[in-house]
Amino acid sequence: MQSKTTINLSELDELRYRLQCGANAVNAIHEAMVNGARTAESWLDALFAACLFLNDIHEDFRQLIDGPEKGETK
Repeated sequence: MQSKTTINLSELDELRYRLQCGANAVNAIHEAMVNGARTAESWLDALFAACLFLNDIHEDFRQLIDGPEKGETK
C-alpha cells in the first residue's frame, strides 16, 4: 500500500511562481540572444544561470512530491 503524501499548497504556489519567473527569464534571454544589440554568445552565462535556477526548482518539486524519505536533501 502506498503512503499518501500531503503537499503544502503555499509551498506549491511558491514553486509555481519561481517556475514562472525562471521561464520568463529564459524567454527574455532568448529574445536578447535573437534580437539584442549584443551577440548571442554574450548571453550564455545568463542562460546557464537560468538552467541552474530551473534545475533547483525541479529538485524542490521532487522533494515536495516525494518527501524527504525519497527526495534528495539539500
